[in-house]
Amino acid sequence: MIINISNKTISKYKIVLTKNEIERIIPNIKWAKSDDYLFDTANDRLSKNEIKDILKSNPMYDFLINNDCIEIENAICRDFTISEFLKRKSLFIKNMTAQIMGNQIAPIDNSPTFSFGTSIYVWRSEMSLYEVITNGHSIGFFNSLTRSLVFKTIDQYNKYLEEINFLKLKLQNFMEKDDKERYVRVITVYDKKTKELKYRILNEEFNYNSFAYINMQPFESDELFLKSYLITEKLAKEYSEWSYVDVDFDFNKNEYYFETLNAETFFYSVSELFK
Repeated sequence: MIINISNKTISKYKIVLTKNEIERIIPNIKWAKSDDYLFDTANDRLSKNEIKDILKSNPMYDFLINNDCIEIENAICRDFTISEFLKRKSLFIKNMTAQIMGNQIAPIDNSPTFSFGTSIYVWRSEMSLYEVITNGHSIGFFNSLTRSLVFKTIDQYNKYLEEINFLKLKLQNFMEKDDKERYVRVITVYDKKTKELKYRILNEEFNYNSFAYINMQPFESDELFLKSYLITEKLAKEYSEWSYVDVDFDFNKNEYYFETLNAETFFYSVSELFK
């Protein structure tokens, strides 16, 4: 189960809970049994009384406070194996033709160009990437297949190519192994004073963009970022410019880490929790 934190119009981030954590908050939520198999919240948005009851037994869940919309999603978080992760990350097709994205407009730099919302997408065929321009300024280059930001400025292009080649070599090794263990990326939040775990924010886009490879230094023998990496205030600011996840970082109260966890703890159906 996932708790979706939103303001009035835009989804901000998602809290992912383990089975044990969900079992602790289940008595504090009004549930409706749709049929013999499906359970759902009576109202997708948690009421003020439900939030108050959850906080009584789980005071560390301060993400429930001061947010416009708290929704329950009966969803399984997206997980991955190492080989799936490497296949996805190493997608790079040279001389790929432009895909239709939004409304086609007059070409820029002799490149197929499209408008979508308030942004302009310029197809850079020599890189097989879209350059996205908003308010007259380039915000980065995106992989159209993974729909992820791969680098922000052209001087990071060579590092991106190095990453692709590195991952392709890793992929050959992992394809020869029995790769069944599944993982999930999260931002883990700890209380700064007590060091207690508070909650985990789902961090799926960390799987697909080059944020880590451009901005973080991996520990020795941990090139795939499977260990715990402290998020500094500087790194948090940089992350917010790469990610669609709008985390309410509060470094006065919390410590934050990028972590990769075994997905088995999170992989279950909601109906199983009621049996």
